[in-house]
Amino acid sequence: MRFRKSIKVARGVRLNLSKSGLSTSLGGRGARVNFGPRGVTTTASIPGTGISQSTLWGSRRKAIQPSPQNSKDTGRANGWGCGCLCVLGLLFLIGMCASDPEIEGEEAETAAAQSLVDPNLAANNHENTTEEQSVVPKPASDVVDLEEERYVTASNLNARSDPSGSSRIIKKLPYRSRIKVTGQKGDWLRVLDNGLTYWVAASYASRTRPRLRPQYRPRRNYSGSHCPCSGSRVCIGPRGGRYCITSGGNKRYGV
Repeated sequence: MRFRKSIKVARGVRLNLSKSGLSTSLGGRGARVNFGPRGVTTTASIPGTGISQSTLWGSRRKAIQPSPQNSKDTGRANGWGCGCLCVLGLLFLIGMCASDPEIEGEEAETAAAQSLVDPNLAANNHENTTEEQSVVPKPASDVVDLEEERYVTASNLNARSDPSGSSRIIKKLPYRSRIKVTGQKGDWLRVLDNGLTYWVAASYASRTRPRLRPQYRPRRNYSGSHCPCSGSRVCIGPRGGRYCITSGGNKRYGV
């Protein structure tokens, strides 16, 4: 039975738990160094080919003393070992500089798990990602700000809650009343009246105050002796005929 558990401590640094004990791995894809109970193990590989080589350095097992007969072979082996150590050190530096897809994948999984727990963290990550993208300007408001006074040119002008002819009528404005315009949207004016905001049609609001309308006296119908011909009173008959009463008490039509 074998047991092995790898725990990431930092980028390129892992703690390994196994039956033989605790070990530490340094490096990335293509070059790793492991510090464990048996010693230092260096592993060099060519990514994508499946070719790799592992070498154990400084083993705690008792080294066998070389005999005089194979001393030459031992020297050659030591020379090859030094050369391999230099190559492995170079590969280790290259692996540290290169990105490790496995580590990046684990970091992405960790960020995704944290975003499920904390939605604010996901929103912050999204904002940081979109900072480098071009910012699309928001469309400008179609309401033009104004600051002027106008006068009502219609009798009982409807003041509405929204710039639409079908919106709710808030109040009615009398003829020649002065209004304070704060904005315009199309054919509608926004009016501020004692903290109340409403909209009126721009075609019935003039920048100049209109003239007073002439006063018309309502026509009164008189009858009997109350409409003499000597005065300005005129009587209207049941069929619409106009007449007045003469001094003799007779009706004279066509007046």
